Amino acid sequence: MQERKGLDMHFSTYVINFLIGLAFVGEFGQVNVAILRSGIERGFQKSLAVVGGAIIADAIYMILALEGVLLLLEKSSVAVALPYIGAGLLIYFGASGIYKARATSVISPEESSRTRTHSAGLRDGFLLNFIHPTNCIWWMSVLGPSILSVAEGSRYLAYTFGSAILAGSLTGCIVVALVASIGKKHISEHTAQKLMIASSIVLIAFGIFSIANAIYAKPP
Repeated sequence: MQERKGLDMHFSTYVINFLIGLAFVGEFGQVNVAILRSGIERGFQKSLAVVGGAIIADAIYMILALEGVLLLLEKSSVAVALPYIGAGLLIYFGASGIYKARATSVISPEESSRTRTHSAGLRDGFLLNFIHPTNCIWWMSVLGPSILSVAEGSRYLAYTFGSAILAGSLTGCIVVALVASIGKKHISEHTAQKLMIASSIVLIAFGIFSIANAIYAKPP
């Protein structure tokens, strides 16, 4: 009976962590913008590549958090530089998106440049999620400790519950990619260009906000 009760508790914890991962996708952020933008620009396959890169970044942070490595980096020079590196990346992707939207056709056939599409999408998703300081902070100060607190000292349970968060995030990101892909088939080139520019401006705004937040939060 106790074993059955333990299994039920572990399953409930897994579901809760899955829902937490799903909820993170509902928060409008730089990864969602990149998924929507890539889906409108080149369709479902490229947006899936962005999703894959973002989930790989989350998986790396999960491992670092559960193994305690992020705690060692918390007060290092890496932690100080991370907000500025991430902000610069966001501004770069936003500016390049505006340039591409104004200079070329936004809606491109999925079959064109297939290799470049997949590798670039994977790279963009990974960098946007890995270098962004908010993701590091969440895994370091919230998700990692929360998972360890319910894992009962078991590394197996810790990674099981951590994988539930990844599964929830993956599910939500795939839904976003599907929405972008469907939208690609029903919008005009002019509308797609406006959406591309708008999403790029949002990325630049995220970058500027990250810099301002880093400066404001810097101790005197």
